[in-house]
Amino acid sequence: MLLILLGLACTGAPAPDAAQDPSAKLLAELRSQPLETTAHGRCRMDCRGIDASEVQQLLIDGTWIPERTRHDGPCSSHAIEGRSDDGQNLRVVFAACPDETRIVTAIDLDTEHACSCP
Repeated sequence: MLLILLGLACTGAPAPDAAQDPSAKLLAELRSQPLETTAHGRCRMDCRGIDASEVQQLLIDGTWIPERTRHDGPCSSHAIEGRSDDGQNLRVVFAACPDETRIVTAIDLDTEHACSCP
């Protein structure tokens, strides 16, 4: 697995109140752990032209899609959606593990890419 350490830059926008916004609370929790990318996640990011900065931006201002949350393994998985600076409509699935946040997969919601990932 590839380890990505991201420095979260201040965007100048006021941070959402995590106490009142469940999406902001989850994003803060996911950002609080080291970020690791699974082999599948790296392959999907590469194939779909999604880079680490776009993933980082989703962890700052993306939207949690609670109906896509799964609790079927040791780490809960959460889909976060948002638009990248280059206009891609993205969904990234993160696994919230006790000691890390894992990038499980990354999807460009507007474009089908011919990916062949294990």
